[in-house]
Amino acid sequence: MTILAALIPTDLSRIDLLRDGVPGEHWVASGGDATDAAALRRRITESTMWCARQCNGRRLAAVVDVHEAGCRWVHAPSTAPPVVAASLRHQGEEWASVAPVGGVQPMSTQQANGAGAHLVALTMPDAMTRLWLDGLDRLGTRVTSVVTLWHAAVAAWADATPGQVQAIILADDAKRLVWAWSDARNLLTGGQVRLADHRLADAAPAASPQDASRAMARLALDFASWATLLGRAPASIRLVGGAEMTGLHRALTDRFRSIPIDHVEQPDALVATLRRAGEQATSATPADAPTKCLSRLSQRPGRRLRWTYRLWGAALLVLGAGLAIAGVRAWTLASAWNDKTAEARAELLERVRADFPDEYLHQPGQNPVTWLRSTLATVNAGSASDETPPAPRPIYETTSTLFEVIADATGDPKLAKIRLSQSSGDNFIQLRGIGLTEAYPLIETLTDRGTGLTWEIGGNTGGSRTTNQTLRLNGTWQAPEAP
Repeated sequence: MTILAALIPTDLSRIDLLRDGVPGEHWVASGGDATDAAALRRRITESTMWCARQCNGRRLAAVVDVHEAGCRWVHAPSTAPPVVAASLRHQGEEWASVAPVGGVQPMSTQQANGAGAHLVALTMPDAMTRLWLDGLDRLGTRVTSVVTLWHAAVAAWADATPGQVQAIILADDAKRLVWAWSDARNLLTGGQVRLADHRLADAAPAASPQDASRAMARLALDFASWATLLGRAPASIRLVGGAEMTGLHRALTDRFRSIPIDHVEQPDALVATLRRAGEQATSATPADAPTKCLSRLSQRPGRRLRWTYRLWGAALLVLGAGLAIAGVRAWTLASAWNDKTAEARAELLERVRADFPDEYLHQPGQNPVTWLRSTLATVNAGSASDETPPAPRPIYETTSTLFEVIADATGDPKLAKIRLSQSSGDNFIQLRGIGLTEAYPLIETLTDRGTGLTWEIGGNTGGSRTTNQTLRLNGTWQAPEAP
């Protein structure tokens, strides 16, 4: 589908529309030259509605005329548009009373060094154009690109080898020459020369060599000035105009003798430029470089982008609400868990106080769990050993054997006292009614029965040898056998 192309002035006083490369549709503002706010608002509304009806859903390529535009040479600390605009005001450029804030586009995106940067800045009042674009967007007409007539001329007619500067001159039928310098179809700078005569044609009654000479003198002055500032000069010139522009062609040849000049014959240079701009907007991906288009207007947020922002905003709002609800629920659960933790801590504290009344002394900030862990670690550190504990002594079996042996012993001895423990020492029995003569056979019997103790006579006390004699046998636990 072919994109329509429209040539619009910065004040929207007239719109020329090309459909499928054919001119003839145009709109002229009513009310003459009225510049009050109501008239300008009405002009924007009428032009927007007319363009939307003519486009009928088709895409549109906008070409802004350069009647009130200009290229300035500026030194700025940065290439950012606000910094360049401030530098222009500081240098005394009195464009602010005509162009609104924001009508400045630096023609370079390279970062400035410590000393700043010298660059070309395109200045143009764009308030009416921005409102016109917003109106078309509201009515559903998509504007694919917004360029100046200089950008369009470079994109349509420049064909020089990259690295060489080429000058494009459009011979407009409206008493002016529109020129632009390009390098690899990138706009370097541009300007225009007003003509005192309507046409510079050999057959035109009003044509005169003086008109052509004055136009070439002004053009040569502009070229020389920009060549000095940029440090570059055109290696070739291409003139786009009708066949009747032979007088202008001859004047260019006389003025720029050392530069090749090519004349492209077009009945209407502006219409041919708009036609090529529409074709390129159809086939090529829209560019956003300042040397290719008016970046700020071409990248102006449209209805689709604003709806995308709204959808993302709504999604973030829903997400925020969900996070807030989750946060409240988490806070509620945390509060409940804090209460349970406090109850468990209080219960544990009471149990520790009950089980360890002397060891645990509660102090402010002391945690009973920490105290239990430290106490357990201390106990484990003191009793920790890698050795296997010894088997317990067979006290029960030894006691039973002693009772059996004493009951069967000669002399009917009586067991007065017995003491057996897990330790090796302090194990003994005391017997009554037994003397030394009966003691030795008793020890041999105990040894034979395997009580696990080695017995020896510890002493006896005085008294009757048969009834009151007390005999003590000391026992020592035998060492366990090696496995």
